[in-house]
Amino acid sequence: MNLGFAVAKKAASDLPSFGPSAVCASQPTILQYNAARLARHSFLPAIILSLLALFSLVPMRAQTAAPKPEPTPAQLGGMLKGQILLQPPDSARAFGPFNDFRKELEQKYGIGVYAISQTIFARNTLSPAVPYAQIAYPGNDNFYQSSSYLTLTYDMHKFHLNDAQLVLDAGIQKVSWYPGGPESLDFDEATIYKGFFKDNLQLKAGYSSNAEEFIQMRVGGMANNGAAGVLGVLPYNVGMSNKPQQAPIFNIRQNLPNHFYTKVGFQRSYSPMGSTGEQGQDKVGFRFDPGPVFDAAHGVYTKGDGLLTIAEVDYQKSQYKNPTATWIRAGYMNNRTKYRSYLTNQYDTTNYLYYLVGDKQITQPDPANERHGLFVGGSVMYTPPAVNKYYQYYEARAYYSGPFKSRPGDFFSLVGAHSVYSPDLTKGKPAGMFSSGSWALTPTYNFKLFKSGYWVNAAGYTQGPVPGAKYRNTLIYNTMLMVFF
Repeated sequence: MNLGFAVAKKAASDLPSFGPSAVCASQPTILQYNAARLARHSFLPAIILSLLALFSLVPMRAQTAAPKPEPTPAQLGGMLKGQILLQPPDSARAFGPFNDFRKELEQKYGIGVYAISQTIFARNTLSPAVPYAQIAYPGNDNFYQSSSYLTLTYDMHKFHLNDAQLVLDAGIQKVSWYPGGPESLDFDEATIYKGFFKDNLQLKAGYSSNAEEFIQMRVGGMANNGAAGVLGVLPYNVGMSNKPQQAPIFNIRQNLPNHFYTKVGFQRSYSPMGSTGEQGQDKVGFRFDPGPVFDAAHGVYTKGDGLLTIAEVDYQKSQYKNPTATWIRAGYMNNRTKYRSYLTNQYDTTNYLYYLVGDKQITQPDPANERHGLFVGGSVMYTPPAVNKYYQYYEARAYYSGPFKSRPGDFFSLVGAHSVYSPDLTKGKPAGMFSSGSWALTPTYNFKLFKSGYWVNAAGYTQGPVPGAKYRNTLIYNTMLMVFF
């Protein structure tokens, strides 16, 4: 599911969420323009979010009660098999495991029903709003995003397929600034998962988002953490699929001794024109055709979409069996798609990515809730500068799950990020007029409002926000309400 600050995950022609991004070549329609004008003069969604959030300031009885043991990894991740992004268990949803309808579906028919709804508001507090045509990033003006997703799972043991699961997912996303989305109403996943040899070999195939299968850039690894400040868009620039736009995938995972595992993925690449280009080619969500299309912004044709191959090696020492957790993942992506080179203005250059990402649990103060405590982590990524606006990314993060005994469901994070902009993007242009990179620092606090609801607040300061031009530094306030069903 596309959870947390979703617009942080942008494709090649777009920029990070709640941080600045380059202006998209796609022009807004009259309807989108009028909607954006209305959004700029209406603070009602932000006021509603703030009023709802006041409930979070009062400790809830359920939170002050004696802590109960956390669910096992199978219970946390069993909803969607094969994913590395953990979803909230049934007990943390509005209609929990004791709901008669949900219980009958799961126990009698093997069907799981899950949903997520989220609303986001972002605004730069250091500068006034700009006209729609001049917006360069979400938050440059009042930015709103609303999205909802419905997921159905089916246990296939009735077909004598043990440890097999069918997943169907669809969603809708609306935004006040189209390049900050994109807007969509489509299928987001249709996959079949099958485990072999007690899950030591796992296969997954169909249409899906590989952002939830590889790397794991969500701070804390849980869908309901909602931490902002992660600006590492390089995997999406290199073509990895990400909701609300999926692609055909075939993934293989093999568990190895001593906490190691390997995972290899084969995917039809995203459009080399980025997420807006992908949306323009695929309105429903089941595009397979990799054929060339015309890039009107640059007056050239693409060479179509090639094969993206992902290879990853992980060391994962689970906190459920050890005092503290350690998770290190290293990988390589190779995309045979021809991207537009900044040096030739032709679609004639392939793309790739190297990455190293790691997280380590430092403290574990509550044995009854082993996921609580202080964690630290870091990320390093590199792509070729000839075809990527961002070609280096560095991140350091610290986060605390359950920072207060009276509020064990809250989550705090502090993320520092440095992006290096491509020197090829501005080669031959006047010196001193363009940013060479950005520095960002973002604290986030996630209040658990009630059993299935979360209110997230973040304030991200960015120096050198947009590649290819010098913009004023930004301090963007983000607020988000998430509800799980």
